[in-house]
Amino acid sequence: MHNEHDTHHLAPGFGKNTNGAGIFFLAFIFVVLGLFVWWMWNNNNKEFDYYRIENAAGSHDDHGGDHRADAGTLKPLGMLDTVTGNYIYDIGEEIEIILPDSAKTVLVVGRNSTEAKLFKFLSDDNLKVDSIDKTKGWITCDRIFFGSNHTDLTEESKLQIERLGTILKAFGNAEIKVGGYSDSTGSSDVNTKLSGERAFAVASNLQPISGRTKIESEGYGPLHPIAENETPEGRAMNRRVDIRVIKK
Repeated sequence: MHNEHDTHHLAPGFGKNTNGAGIFFLAFIFVVLGLFVWWMWNNNNKEFDYYRIENAAGSHDDHGGDHRADAGTLKPLGMLDTVTGNYIYDIGEEIEIILPDSAKTVLVVGRNSTEAKLFKFLSDDNLKVDSIDKTKGWITCDRIFFGSNHTDLTEESKLQIERLGTILKAFGNAEIKVGGYSDSTGSSDVNTKLSGERAFAVASNLQPISGRTKIESEGYGPLHPIAENETPEGRAMNRRVDIRVIKK
């Protein structure tokens, strides 16, 4: 007769005479698994990547898909400047990059800066322009700002544009596209127009410095946000200019 309390078929250590070894073994396994899951989560959620690879959904007319601009919807390290309304990214410690021009120009930039990311992409032969998935490779300009509802570049913005132009000049075959974006407040049509004018302003300033006769630009307004629009920080992050290398 089957006895529902019969322990003959139980795993060793889990019958009536268990000494607790099985319980401790299971607890050990759970702890190891927990540490592994934590390690994987921690390593897959770095605040800074060389390239933005994800963002909120929305079709991108030029790219034929979502515009994927750093690290999912994770909030990069930085802070909101409550005076200017700009989001100030932490660009990391200063490093030197040596350009492949005749003068071997040396630029001092932040390790996580736009300049470092652009230089890395252009100088690393293992990094290719994805001509199929054009949502990849967008880099946010971390020091390009404008006055509220204006297209006038700040002095700090001009410094970054000068450095980006210098990098592009050293890589004569490279081509980029500039994209302008806004937050979701106000009229979408007005925001799209303003973001286009801002992208054009950046491209126009980059052209003579980089030695290009034309740099493509486009405004996308509130489309393709990289942060939530419900907070001042998120809106500040969405008011941005991105660049993408379209040819190396």
